[in-house]
Amino acid sequence: MEDRMSMVHVRDNTDRPLIVAEIGLWVGDNARHLMGLNLDRLFLIDPYKAYERHSQEEVDEAMGIALPKIASHPNAYKTSFIRMESVEAAKLFADGYFDYIYIDGDHTLAGASEDLEAWWPKVKAGGYFAGHDYSSSVGVMRAVDAFCEERGQAVRTWAPPRTGDGPMHLSDWLIEKAG
Repeated sequence: MEDRMSMVHVRDNTDRPLIVAEIGLWVGDNARHLMGLNLDRLFLIDPYKAYERHSQEEVDEAMGIALPKIASHPNAYKTSFIRMESVEAAKLFADGYFDYIYIDGDHTLAGASEDLEAWWPKVKAGGYFAGHDYSSSVGVMRAVDAFCEERGQAVRTWAPPRTGDGPMHLSDWLIEKAG
């Protein structure tokens, strides 16, 4: 798996250790890439609960793949895993705490909108708010577009919307929070 484009942008445009959160891990591939950034701390958040596309057995299997993958990385000591619903986990952190938040959680319009609302205040001024599946999930795309329109924020994307068939690393969206 190639680095996702928002991560490439963040890596290429920062020179200090970052406080990062990833919302939604699945099997931990992207988490391993995030662990390669210049990190101060990384928080990995996923409830690992069954949902409409995956049974609890499948979700447990994904977690069983992700956690050893994360634990074996050299930056594992900078990483915390929080098994909690996204919106609830957001309440654990002060506003303006994170340099970079990456969302790859609930892909429904309602779920993606809730994640955006809950985590946006947690990004510090000058920080990065990003996520995945902009070009492959209509729910994510609509939520991100509406969120940006309501706030007058520009969103950067790397793939044409609604293609669903492009390389995964090109399906990112990114917002730079004004500082």
